[in-house]
Amino acid sequence: DNSLTGAIPSKLGDLSKLRSLNLGDNSLTGAIPSELGDLSNLEYLKLNDNSLTGAIPSELGDLSNLKSLDLWDNSLTGAIPSKLGDLSKLTILILDDNLLTGALPNSFLQLELDVFWFQNNNGLCAPNTSPFTSWLDSIGSWRGPRC
Repeated sequence: DNSLTGAIPSKLGDLSKLRSLNLGDNSLTGAIPSELGDLSNLEYLKLNDNSLTGAIPSELGDLSNLKSLDLWDNSLTGAIPSKLGDLSKLTILILDDNLLTGALPNSFLQLELDVFWFQNNNGLCAPNTSPFTSWLDSIGSWRGPRC
C-alpha cells in the first residue's frame, strides 16, 4: 500500500535471503517476473491488488519454503502452472478476482492448504471428481467453482 507503479523489477530475484515480499495494494503493472522463483528462502509472497498481467510463472513452483501466496485482484491470465503443486509448505493460496482459466491441476491434490480461494476468474474451476471433492473437503476455507 505504497502507491508503487510500473513493473516489478526482476532484480528482486537476486535477494536470496529474503523471507517475505509484500507488494500488495499498489499500482504495479506487467508480468510477474520469473526471477522471483529464485527466492529460495521466501515464505510469504503478496502481489495482490495490483494490475499485474500475463500468466503465473511456473518458476514460482520452485519456492520450496513458500507458506503463503496471494495473487488476488490482478488481471492474471491462463491456466495455473501444475508446478505450484510442488509447494509442499504452502498453506494459503488466494487467486480470486483474476482472469485465470481451466481446471485446477492434479498436482494440487498433494497440497495441504488451510485457505484456498479461487473464485471470480474467467473459467478457473476445480474438477468435479471424488479426489478433488475429498481434497477440497480437507481445506479449512475454500471458495471457488467446480467444473
